[in-house]
Amino acid sequence: AGAQTMSGYYTKVGNKVYVHASAVSGLNLGGASGALVVNGLPFTARSTSYQLFQLAPNNAGTFPSGRTQLVGYVTGNTQIVGLCVGSGVGWGDFSIGTASSAGLIVSGTYEVA
Repeated sequence: AGAQTMSGYYTKVGNKVYVHASAVSGLNLGGASGALVVNGLPFTARSTSYQLFQLAPNNAGTFPSGRTQLVGYVTGNTQIVGLCVGSGVGWGDFSIGTASSAGLIVSGTYEVA
């Protein structure tokens, strides 16, 4: 499976954009691999600092050893990349799984360019 589609909404107030998107289940990740990336932010993000998002996966992949929390950060001005963190260990990629019915919720705020 290639890219999957999620639905959501956004609200822009001044230079802040509030985003929420979800696919609680039904994402077909069969044949997928690599790190978790969410594309398609509605506006170009300010690129001078990391801007964090909350990510909640459901059967969507695996955490590296010692890492138990998934966060997203805006990169490339229009996408969110998922990274895993844990106590006393460095960052690690959240590896996409191959489930035929996975889910993901994405929620956060970012500043536009």
